[in-house]
Amino acid sequence: MEIDGTPQRFLGYLEKCKFPHQTFYTANSMYLYMPVGYLLKKYGLSKLLWECFKRNGGYADFINLIKAYDYVSNREICSELFSRFFGFCELLVFDEK
Repeated sequence: MEIDGTPQRFLGYLEKCKFPHQTFYTANSMYLYMPVGYLLKKYGLSKLLWECFKRNGGYADFINLIKAYDYVSNREICSELFSRFFGFCELLVFDEK
């Protein structure tokens, strides 16, 4: 996922594809979680990657990040993200009145 030794070009491609918000923008969009998983495994959630996610955030973020971490077999973070996703859904759906 590196071009010229850095992930910047790939992150530019992610932004053009609106990843992680959309998975239907291009024919490759539904598979972008795979190289993102590789970047997460190699660099962790770097500031560069985090900024990319913040700029392109949306409804599919949780699912795509869960898929990326699952791709690199990081079950612990998958579990944490799922719990947060579930909590977010509860916040949106349930009224505590």
